Amino acid sequence: MTRFYSIVLFFLFVGVQGYGQYILKKADEFYDQFRYADAIPLYQKAYQSKITLHAAEHLADCYRLNNDYQQAEHWYEIAITLQESKARNRLYYARALHNNGKFTEARQQYTAYAEADNLANRPQVEAWIASCDSARWWMSSPTGTEITNMLKFNSPATEWGIMPYDSGLVFVSDRLTIEKRTNRKQFLKFDLSEMPDHQRFPWTGNGYQRLYASVVYDTTVRGFSTIDPQNFHAEAYHIGPCSFSAHGRQVYFAFTPVSEKNPKSTAKKIIVRTGIYYSEVDSSGKWSSPAAVPFNDPGCDVTDPFVSLDGGTLYFSANFPQGAGGMDIYYSSRLSNGSWGPPVNMKVINTPANERTPYMTSDSVLYFASDGHIGIGGLDIFRLQNDGIYNLGFPVNSPQDDFNYIVVDTVGVAYFTSNRYGGAGSDDIYRAYTPPMNKYLYLSKVVDVMGDPISSADVAVKGTSLKTVTAADGKFNFTLEKQNSYALNVLERGKAVGWMQVSEDGTSSPANLIKVEVNRSFRLNIHYEYKDWSVRDQDNPSLDQLAAFLKTHPDVYIVVASFTDSRGNDEYNMKLSQKRAGSIVDYLVSKDIDRGRLNPIGYGETRLLNKCGDNVDCTEEEHQQNRRAEFWVVKQ
Repeated sequence: MTRFYSIVLFFLFVGVQGYGQYILKKADEFYDQFRYADAIPLYQKAYQSKITLHAAEHLADCYRLNNDYQQAEHWYEIAITLQESKARNRLYYARALHNNGKFTEARQQYTAYAEADNLANRPQVEAWIASCDSARWWMSSPTGTEITNMLKFNSPATEWGIMPYDSGLVFVSDRLTIEKRTNRKQFLKFDLSEMPDHQRFPWTGNGYQRLYASVVYDTTVRGFSTIDPQNFHAEAYHIGPCSFSAHGRQVYFAFTPVSEKNPKSTAKKIIVRTGIYYSEVDSSGKWSSPAAVPFNDPGCDVTDPFVSLDGGTLYFSANFPQGAGGMDIYYSSRLSNGSWGPPVNMKVINTPANERTPYMTSDSVLYFASDGHIGIGGLDIFRLQNDGIYNLGFPVNSPQDDFNYIVVDTVGVAYFTSNRYGGAGSDDIYRAYTPPMNKYLYLSKVVDVMGDPISSADVAVKGTSLKTVTAADGKFNFTLEKQNSYALNVLERGKAVGWMQVSEDGTSSPANLIKVEVNRSFRLNIHYEYKDWSVRDQDNPSLDQLAAFLKTHPDVYIVVASFTDSRGNDEYNMKLSQKRAGSIVDYLVSKDIDRGRLNPIGYGETRLLNKCGDNVDCTEEEHQQNRRAEFWVVKQ
């Protein structure tokens, strides 16, 4: 019995090992052919047969390349624990954690990656770490933009590449459709001995990208139809995104044509890259054959075309080797002969990571997506305006990928693409509506009585559900309605420890919100002349600041404390300091502060700030440090 079991177990063991090796080899073939959706189940079987780093990290890569961040996180977490795991697995683990909104864990993994890899791009890693810190603030301080999933556009597949056209939108979708195809040639990296599925794209498992058009009236969709690539005489599995000229008679689109000169050898693999092509429609409605722009490069991806309203500039994304890294945004200007000039790298916005989907408005504001600038998660949407780069904030941006932002004529309406959780499919189209002029963004910051910023302070708008947390520099914001009055509170353990009234139209500069802390001493920038108790003219601004604080907080009572240096006897100095405290009270009373809220106390030379005690030789400047005033809140 025992020997039988041994033989059976031995043969079963050998059989499983052999099967696992075969499965892993086939998975690698699919992986090398970019057939990630096909490779995933094979890598899973290979990993179940034998736990290996190779299977785990390749599974993680397949999920990452299909933007499945939850599965990517799971498998990279496994990969980094296995022997001889590479530093890049930790980087991708950090990126997946970041995309899943796990900012604290992502920050830790970014730091570990930077320590493990001497070749890590330090500035880029530091930007991602900063993004983990800023993401929490952005998500706790939402803008007033309202986000709506355009369910009538979206499917369980991917929808993106939105662009205005006529009275509606054109967009890209890889939803599965049944198309009759004849004599279609491959265009991506495939083994030439095996033609790809004509209906299903093996990278994602979805269909091939197609252009769709829709007439949009607010959130209503009509005239839903497919734009067939054959309308542009395009022989391709994928087409899009695209951009139409202002008059609608010329279209620029991303396209991967198949050359008749592609090698037929079964021993060779090729990659045909995406390029930008254009087509023009004649008076009969017939589109011309696609023509390539002059800067397409067979070794690079050139995509995301956007042609300016005047037709004079073409913006696009490309991974040219001379760029900043990843995909960069470029522009080309139309020459006098009608052709396109050499591409110009938009260095002001490009990073070592990726910049995508440029869109220029009529008032010269450039919207683009980037995963290299400080943001919330993966790709975030930014705008370039007056040489400044601004993150659009939450909820337009999310921990996942947000991109392809376009502005339409309707006031306050824009569209963008996101693969945030809770959508209809992978990438979904969303509508962003920013309320009109009756609302404004109120910006302020929380400081202590001396004006120093307070981070991580809880701020709430009394009588509403609006709450937020201050950033590292004490700043916060709320979207408020104009002409309404609001009470803002700084909270500590649920109790208000700072407050102010807001009633404005959003055009004035808001005052700082001061956090009041009982029994915390604050030193005013006030000093006295030797043996004198009068308030100096140069100290009036500091006292005016204190008076303003007391007027803003009418329930606050304070101690006004004054001090002397060590020269003179103790009794004299005690009386002198009491007079100094009294002079401050008199000044505040002259500014309409109730004397009953002010308690003057002189401490003489009992609380020196330095070594300058009795019989110690000190400079006049050192003695001056001790001739000072302080105050602290005793009641609020």
